[in-house]
Amino acid sequence: MAARVRQGDAEAAGALLAHSVSQGHGKLALRRFLLARALGARVSAADKRYCARIVACLPVEAVAVMAEEEWRKAMRYRGRETFDG
Repeated sequence: MAARVRQGDAEAAGALLAHSVSQGHGKLALRRFLLARALGARVSAADKRYCARIVACLPVEAVAVMAEEEWRKAMRYRGRETFDG
């Protein structure tokens, strides 16, 4: 599954997120949420709520760094280094 995500597969990214949420992962689930969204995956309302609870426990700066890292990762996985619109 992770190999599919590294190929830019949004569906696989969403599945990894769902797995992390089901296992009670914290920051890992949040990172997978950010990556899944950056790849264009649809995310369930329950997974969004779960990740929102994680965000609420973290410093804003830490979440911003994570979001930037996962966005860059998504662009790399999709074969793009920059966002062109």
